[in-house]
Amino acid sequence: MNKALCLFIIVAAGLFWDAAADELNPFKLQTSSAKREKADRLLEEARSAHRSGDFWASSRTLLSLISFYPAYGRMDEALTLLGDNFYELGMSAAAQRVYKRVLEKHIAGSRLADALWGLQRIAYDRGELQESLTFYQALMRGEPPQEVINRAAYFAGMAYYKIGDYPRCLTAFAAADEKSPFYPYILYNDALARLRMKDIDGAVRTFERLFELPPNSEDRRRVIEEGRLSLGYLYYELGNYAAAVQQFDRVNPGGSLYAQALLAKGWALSQTADWSGAAAALSELIRRFPGHPESQEGRFLLGRCLVNLERYDEAVKVYDQLIALSPEQKEVVSTVAKVNENIERERKRIEKQQMELLVAESRLLDESALNGDELKTLKPQQVELLKDLTRRRSELNARLERLNALAAETAVKEERRNWRAYAEYGRMRALYLQHRRRSSVGGTAP
Repeated sequence: MNKALCLFIIVAAGLFWDAAADELNPFKLQTSSAKREKADRLLEEARSAHRSGDFWASSRTLLSLISFYPAYGRMDEALTLLGDNFYELGMSAAAQRVYKRVLEKHIAGSRLADALWGLQRIAYDRGELQESLTFYQALMRGEPPQEVINRAAYFAGMAYYKIGDYPRCLTAFAAADEKSPFYPYILYNDALARLRMKDIDGAVRTFERLFELPPNSEDRRRVIEEGRLSLGYLYYELGNYAAAVQQFDRVNPGGSLYAQALLAKGWALSQTADWSGAAAALSELIRRFPGHPESQEGRFLLGRCLVNLERYDEAVKVYDQLIALSPEQKEVVSTVAKVNENIERERKRIEKQQMELLVAESRLLDESALNGDELKTLKPQQVELLKDLTRRRSELNARLERLNALAAETAVKEERRNWRAYAEYGRMRALYLQHRRRSSVGGTAP
């Protein structure tokens, strides 16, 4: 999708909305059935494009509808769908403006609940949890259709979860039914909320309900496996290591969480002194995921298992590998601090450039204002400016993504920096025990 065209949508949409608002007069409603049918066809065409994921085509059709049929009787539907398109295109500010237009001009329309849901979701994404809940509460007072509740209840529950109000979190989740597109996530987070409330039995029952769902999509399979891991961790904390291992074994070997499952299984088996079983799981972890963040901890635990199995030579090799992978702590501390400093400086630079882009876009909006009742044709230099602004915004977003990835990688390094010290201690202990056993066999006191 051409992002310059998306930016043009924002420019054009603001103008069309204002023009449409002036026309919305019950005494000027279009009575021509031909015009209504044409507008209906455009709306259905836009809905079809939206369902297929072509949000740009859907938006383009809706803008034509809004422009040519400003008194259309289903304008609230058209505007709400346009807001949904803008949200999917990552233009939340434009989406917010559309939804607010629905609240202002179509308060008695059939799409009020959808507009409130859209505003609720945008506020949640921005971390404005109380505002998000305010929109949700307004939505629920209007007796919305279950389809809207199924979406809104998830975000309301998550907002309550994040502010620590777990009883209201559960109440919000309970308003959704199994047809909710977020139903697996509702069950997963419902179980976590119950754990926060020390309701262990309730959490286990909810996890079991999650596991009963058919894994018919990649997202659903992942959340089910997240549930397996979480329930396994719960059993581990309760000291039921056999039940924990059972859950870890059910994580898909081809999934993205298998490395975590192998490490967790290694720890659970080591708690029961099943050193051979733990060593097998950890060896598989290192063999299949040598560069995974979990592999460093896995190497440390594998060395410990091998020591308990009196396989000292192998343990020393494993500890040597971990030492080679773990730089000196002073070096890591210095590197992490320097990287974090550079990341923060670059983020501030990007933020400043984003503000400059916003100012430039605002000026473009002013230059593209309505001339009477007609929209000015964009001049060639304005089109080029749109393209340049879009390109620069895309570059800034790409840089920000790289910074976020670097920050995550740095956080892992900082978290794992102590494994070198553990490995050096483990290596010395393995060598000491090996020397002690050889001395004992040779008849010499250790």
